[in-house]
Amino acid sequence: YSSNDLRTLQKNIYYLTILNVFACLFFLVIYIYFGDEIIHLLFSDEYLQVKNIAMILIVSVFVSSLFGPSIELLIASGHEKLVFKLVFVIMLIITIGNLSVVAKYGALGVAIMSALGIITLSILGCYFAYRKVRLNTSVFGLYTIFFKKGFRRYDS
Repeated sequence: YSSNDLRTLQKNIYYLTILNVFACLFFLVIYIYFGDEIIHLLFSDEYLQVKNIAMILIVSVFVSSLFGPSIELLIASGHEKLVFKLVFVIMLIITIGNLSVVAKYGALGVAIMSALGIITLSILGCYFAYRKVRLNTSVFGLYTIFFKKGFRRYDS
């Protein structure tokens, strides 16, 4: 980013996002098919009840990967204060949400609130990365970057 080569940076973000999505998808599929065996192998059968909770969190990490390395891009581009504010607000919302659902829904409610926080942070990070740095980190914008507009808009 510091060398102002946005074309190369956008390509690197593209490759990193795709790699991250496939890695998360790989672990998600492994956990879907072999979650019981993994939990049994690493812990014991007593922990099988956390399978659904872990599944919620793994899915949230997968969904988060679809929005790419937006937080890292914001930090690298000098927007640390913005990242701090985003993380602080999301952390506050998650904490309040967790405290409100833990009594009624227990660990499952806490996992859902945490997953929503993780996904919200990724979406907001992607939005602000595009607004502040003018780079699209999400997998959803990759089609327009490569096939409609190409990298021409980064060439100056």
